Formats: sequence, C-alpha cells, structure tokens
Amino acid sequence: MLPAVNAKTSTSSYNPYGLDFTNSNSFAFADNCTSNITGTPSACSALPNLVECGYNIGYAEDSGMIIGTFNGMMFSGYNTSGWIVVDEVSINTGSSRTVRLYIVEKILSNTWFYGVANGYGTIGLGVNSPFLKQFVNPENNTLTYGVVVSRSNI
Repeated sequence: MLPAVNAKTSTSSYNPYGLDFTNSNSFAFADNCTSNITGTPSACSALPNLVECGYNIGYAEDSGMIIGTFNGMMFSGYNTSGWIVVDEVSINTGSSRTVRLYIVEKILSNTWFYGVANGYGTIGLGVNSPFLKQFVNPENNTLTYGVVVSRSNI
C-alpha cells in the first residue's frame, strides 16, 4: 500500500488517496469505473481491484471540466483509460491546486495492488508534480519540503 493523504475534489469530500512519489500525475477512480482483467466485466470496486470509485464524471461533464481522454496510461501500477479534467484538488495539509486530473473509467491491468484494497486514487508527487512544485524556490531552483508519513489503511 502507498502512504495515504486525505484529499478532495470538486465532486467529493475528503477521502483517502495514495501518495505516489514515482508519478507526477494525479488520478481518481470514476463512479462508473469498470474492469475486465479477470475476463468478466465488473465494477472497479470489486475483486481484484478493490478501489473506491467516487469521482462524479457526470458533474465534470456538465460543468465543462473535461479537456480530453487518455488510454493506456500507467498510474501506481494500474494501466488505465478515461477522462482528463481540470479540477481543484485539496489535500489535508491545506494545499490546494488546480490540476490536470486523470479520471479512470477503465482499469486495463493491475500490477501493484491486485487483490489489495486501495483508496479513491493517487496524488502524484513526482518531480513535475504541481503539488511538489509549490515548494520550489524560483530564484535558485531548489526544493525544500518535509513529508510526514504514518501507517494507515486506506
């Protein structure tokens, strides 16, 4: 399991999201997310994925937040396809950013968390993450930050 943080989007209250230091992109699972990796179509919340599907893609569509689609992108071990939206994401540290958020509509494969319960998505904290860039000093291009990680089930 990834370290977790509570985060919220325009379509949800604070929910547990994993922190992925290997990826700069953030993603959430759509409320209509499906998977066919066992050969039988099922909700992403069912085995073997066990994720929380909470992002209201209908709201994003009605609000004009969708800016595109994606297919075959890897996030935290999930090979996925879905929608790209522009949304404000707030994490429980008080940090809030308007970001390109990838909304997973289909899980094509699951290499990290097969059969393991996971949260609502992942906040990407890789090198080009908008959440990480807020700590970069533009004068000398240095990064100063601290991360406190505790054990938690998401």
